[in-house]
Amino acid sequence: VVYFLGMAFGGVMHKLRHDWGINEASLMVSLDTWLHIDPHLIMFVFLPALIFGDAMAIDTHQLRVSAWQVLMLAGPGVVIGAFATAAFAHLMPYAVGWGMEGCLVLGSILAATDPVAVVGLLKELGAPDFLTILIQGESLVNDGAAVVMYEIAFDLL
Repeated sequence: VVYFLGMAFGGVMHKLRHDWGINEASLMVSLDTWLHIDPHLIMFVFLPALIFGDAMAIDTHQLRVSAWQVLMLAGPGVVIGAFATAAFAHLMPYAVGWGMEGCLVLGSILAATDPVAVVGLLKELGAPDFLTILIQGESLVNDGAAVVMYEIAFDLL
């Protein structure tokens, strides 16, 4: 995937420079700005707004009914997913020099899933509300559990 993204980025840069006369300096300034953005801005401004939007759209009564199932899917699911991803990443040759702690940070970042497309498809197909609420609730708790897992893994570094 990274290879294809690099090829696409190189193709766009070539097109901008040769066909449209735009130099890469202006694009690199924008890219540099995004690369050096404060991570706390994302963590404390963007993420709460996204989670709040999802939380306001959920049926709280249905969520209370399925709370136990949501917690069982999200809590252990994030931990198992983070450790499985960390173990897999630790075995990969590109992770040479990473400790298991660094791989666990990577695993905790990748453990959270975002089922926006799945929820949209379920609503479009007319799936039972219970199933939709279960997936939405699991996503919300999953995000919170992944953030906690990341903080713990990052403190281990």
